[in-house]
Amino acid sequence: MTDTLFRSGNLLVKAALRPGEACVVTFDPYTDEPKLDRLAFGEAVCAAAGIAAIHVVNRRNAWYQEPEWRDMVAAVAAATKSYHRVLAYGSSMGGYAALRFGSMIGATGALAISPQYSLHPRKADFDTRWAATVHDIYWQPELAGPLPADLPAVVVYDPAHRLDRCHVDLIAREMPVRRIALPFSGHPSGTYLGECGLLLPLVLRTLAGETDFTDVTQSARDHRRNSTSYFVALARAAGPRNPERAVAFARRALELNPTAYATWVTLAEQLRFAGRIEEALAALERAVVLTQEHPEMLRVLSNVLHDEGRFDEAAAALARSLAAAGSADLRGLMRLARFKVLGQVARMRSGAAQLGAAFRR
Repeated sequence: MTDTLFRSGNLLVKAALRPGEACVVTFDPYTDEPKLDRLAFGEAVCAAAGIAAIHVVNRRNAWYQEPEWRDMVAAVAAATKSYHRVLAYGSSMGGYAALRFGSMIGATGALAISPQYSLHPRKADFDTRWAATVHDIYWQPELAGPLPADLPAVVVYDPAHRLDRCHVDLIAREMPVRRIALPFSGHPSGTYLGECGLLLPLVLRTLAGETDFTDVTQSARDHRRNSTSYFVALARAAGPRNPERAVAFARRALELNPTAYATWVTLAEQLRFAGRIEEALAALERAVVLTQEHPEMLRVLSNVLHDEGRFDEAAAALARSLAAAGSADLRGLMRLARFKVLGQVARMRSGAAQLGAAFRR
């Protein structure tokens, strides 16, 4: 059972304040579910382990740049006062929040998995993975300063992932960082740690204040051949330079976990590099099935169909996406996307213009 400590239109703070001296505060990563009433990042794990936990849930992917962020921080800080050790914990966007808000909420340490230093255009223009999302964010001036120099942080990341490595380098300039570098663990590296059975032990050890994680690196290496994430990262690294090898890596990932939709997406990417378009589309359709026709997965399928010049099919996929969208925000995005594709089809048929790249990722 959890208690609600704070709730607004975009942020929720809920807590399971169990007895003990230590508490974990989790921050949700990027989400495809624009709602607050969902299972939070780390919630099930903390409950199973009997750890006191506070969970910050975001409705939209605004990197916690909400006008009410101070109220969120105040609610969390008030709830952590009775604990001797407090760990700010997050992955990717949640890792950014754990580092940015850690000192404000009374954390004695942070665990950030594949975090971003920032996605402000003037701070991290090298990272365009979420360009469509961050374009409309109003970056709060009060959150633009240096990261807290008094917060010791453990940062897990993939050093072979150029963008993630750049973020970690920037983070380390402003705060004390103990790096756990896991080559080809992908983004985020937490999935890889989970597959190796190392994620919960790492959380507990960081919460306890440990600083030597040499054995974690070695153990992760020992288990990598049984990690789906490892072969997904290898496939993406091989990519267009060696597409057939990349396809082989992706198929190995599928052997390890044939029900992971992201693995089918990876296979589709590599099949496209290899010029095997029909196989790629079949893999994407399998991913759509595994996500139960999730609108974002249908949008990915539409992108590929569009890029291959199959405009009617692209429009049909976006129509399916619109039908599957579960919120007003998402419906609006999908409706706009569908209008764009249909408009492009009409212009192509009339011969008025060449199609642009409106739906390229």
